[in-house]
Amino acid sequence: MSKRRVWSDEKKRELVAETKVGGVSVAFVARKHGVSAGQLAKWIRDHRFNGEPPAPEFIEVELAQPAPPKATEPRIEITLNGGHRIVIEGVFDPVSVVPLVRSFVA
Repeated sequence: MSKRRVWSDEKKRELVAETKVGGVSVAFVARKHGVSAGQLAKWIRDHRFNGEPPAPEFIEVELAQPAPPKATEPRIEITLNGGHRIVIEGVFDPVSVVPLVRSFVA
């Protein structure tokens, strides 16, 4: 059974830096130092070893002000005896509503 190797953070940084040299593959560097390519790839993604700042966990967002409510169209709703309803939407002449309602009641 093989003994598990322990790599120092400094050695991990050195190996990651070697992979950044143009024309050198991760697999080549891994074989050269006796580490698996998968392990080296993990170190490359780890900000502690690749020299890049960690990816932010949260980003700042700016919320827009909500739009003011839209003006609603005039509406009148009249419920008559027996459950019948008269609904008038839009611009209307209130004086003309009275005869309309009376025609339903009569």
